Amino acid sequence: MLASGFLLGLGLASIFWMPALAEWHLIHWIPLHNHIAPLSLPEILSAPRPHDPALFNPPLVQSVGLATWGLWLVGSIWVLIAAQRQQTRANALAVLPFMLASLGLLGLATWPDSAWLDQQAKFPGLSRHDLLALAVAPAAVVGGQAGAALEQGARHGRARLIGISLLAILLCGSSYPSLVPPPFSVQESADVREEHLQAELRGVMMGSFPDGQLLPRQIRRLPAPSPSLLDSLRRGQPDKLERVSRLPRSELAVISHGPTHDTFRIVLDGPQQTVLPVLTLNFAGWHAQLNSERMPIQSSTPSGLIEITVPPNSQGDLQLRLRETPVRRLSTLVTLVCGVVLGIAVLIPRRRNPLAVALPTLRASSLALLYCSLLILGFIAGRQFPASAAVAGSIQPVPLVFEGGVDLLGYRLDRDALQAGERVPLHLFWQAARPNLPDYATEVRLVEQQSGNVVERVLHRYPGGWATSSWRLQRYVQDTFWLRLPRTAAPGTYVLEVRVYRCQNPLPALTCEGATPLNVFEQRGALVGQRALLPPRFNRG
Repeated sequence: MLASGFLLGLGLASIFWMPALAEWHLIHWIPLHNHIAPLSLPEILSAPRPHDPALFNPPLVQSVGLATWGLWLVGSIWVLIAAQRQQTRANALAVLPFMLASLGLLGLATWPDSAWLDQQAKFPGLSRHDLLALAVAPAAVVGGQAGAALEQGARHGRARLIGISLLAILLCGSSYPSLVPPPFSVQESADVREEHLQAELRGVMMGSFPDGQLLPRQIRRLPAPSPSLLDSLRRGQPDKLERVSRLPRSELAVISHGPTHDTFRIVLDGPQQTVLPVLTLNFAGWHAQLNSERMPIQSSTPSGLIEITVPPNSQGDLQLRLRETPVRRLSTLVTLVCGVVLGIAVLIPRRRNPLAVALPTLRASSLALLYCSLLILGFIAGRQFPASAAVAGSIQPVPLVFEGGVDLLGYRLDRDALQAGERVPLHLFWQAARPNLPDYATEVRLVEQQSGNVVERVLHRYPGGWATSSWRLQRYVQDTFWLRLPRTAAPGTYVLEVRVYRCQNPLPALTCEGATPLNVFEQRGALVGQRALLPPRFNRG
């Protein structure tokens, strides 16, 4: 029964994992940062942190919540007890592999200095956070046995009511800090089209994410946009067909444009085949048709853009569309079939249904109690958390000011000492002092104080994962640097230097060529230099 449920859930999710596994060789991932953030077991098992509406870039949630591991603990105890009984031993042994799998995956995700695991994180399909998500899946199966324990122990109405109340407290109490959704505010812009264009220039909408770029396998860097494409976008008439100067006797016009399709009217007069370049990255799934006839597509070198080969003397409508690949069609079909099977399994009576799971029957009073507890806790949470918040945690202010409209509010260092080979997070807190900031990059250096030798240097092209031109006023940004003192570092005293650079070129998105460091001033206006020296000192004997 558990195996059937597991396979059914795997089939329902095949629309996500099947294309990712089958087509991973067609793309490659360029990470924005070269560090791997380790996971902390106490933070994983703790309750989620309260939402801070003043924080512009909330960190990735690493907590699985008290409900998940609390129910896992109850279910594990029930499995161990049931394994001692002859009547329930078979069911308990069926759940035991899920319990061991959750422990193993959780241990692997939190294992410190796992070089093999960190090397696999070059693509975000296998990272420590993904292992954490995989550990929650078998833990949920084990936690489901808490329902069996409730059904066996709550044979009377009063006992059942008490059990439901305890489950309600466990579920609602674990999610108490996150019951209030973050406030949504619309940032007004004089020209939304220009704002979208700037977002594309930063690479956010060009097959990229805030923490890196997802590109076709055949290219190694994001190509710079064409001036003609930028001009068409500013005019509000996107034209992704590159004009080729060697086609004097041709007519090219844009009929329609969308995120996944383009239609062009072409009239080519020539005895030879013509290659039409399109300013779109050649990911898997693009198809071209000329008058309902399939046209071959290849990738240009080295940009990786689409090139369509059309026959001589071609006339008609050239359609370029992003369609489903065979693997994506198969995964969609598997998901639909599993959804139909799940619906049939729910409708068939339990006695005739091999997939039915014995769940405790909840009375109307129990459901009402669970619903009311959710409403009460939600109301209390809404009154408890204010609409605005200050910088989370205790930070150390920095009495220095950077020019250019970006302020360093302070820093927080989780360790007082830095051991050789150990990674330590340094949290910097920034705030935009004015709107329409340029794109800045932040850098932290670990420097030997006497010689000035740099032993560790970490550059963030997008501080906190967001371009500074996207920062909002009245919000602060948390920028976390993971620093490591090399084991080969010479004895001495090491200090932390913070620099801010203004990048002259917005593209490629992950580089900062021609960087100019900003000046740093004291609060009274005296020039300090082009670096901010933080107070912590680390001694290595």
